[in-house]
Amino acid sequence: RVGGAAGFAAHVERLCLISSLLCSVLVGEWAPLDVNEASGTNLFNLHTLEWDRDIARVVCAGPDDDVLQSRLPRVATDGDSAPVGSVAAYFVKRFGFRPDTPVFVFTGDNGSAAVVSCQQKGDLTVSLGTSDTISCVADNLEACAQLGHLFLASPLYGHPVARRLPLICFKNGSLA
Repeated sequence: RVGGAAGFAAHVERLCLISSLLCSVLVGEWAPLDVNEASGTNLFNLHTLEWDRDIARVVCAGPDDDVLQSRLPRVATDGDSAPVGSVAAYFVKRFGFRPDTPVFVFTGDNGSAAVVSCQQKGDLTVSLGTSDTISCVADNLEACAQLGHLFLASPLYGHPVARRLPLICFKNGSLA
């Protein structure tokens, strides 16, 4: 529980996942979070593709119920495939990137694995790593929610390989 205005959310500028934080560092400004990562927070409404104000208020109950909502990043949804920016001047100078090098929204491990593994409906994937998980691809949002934690598994939701990925996590941080 964050604890409202007296909690930590009132003292931070932005809440990020590692993917959006790294993207933000690379472009030198706050970058959006991709829909896959947002869906993994349990603060994202999978029907409206927006942060769920009611859930955020429950997490951050207190005199300033909207403090958490105001710290959440923009979410890149619905085929938002434009670059989020160019490589920041620091990386151009320090590492020799071209100044016009485009940077696209970053994504997380579960969505990336679903996309690159060419997982199809009916396939099961077992992942033993930072979390022990079983995942599959499904089409029905309500049925997926009954199976376990639900991700919208595509770095870009409107991308042709966009799919729903129910994920059952047996142990977070297990490192196999």
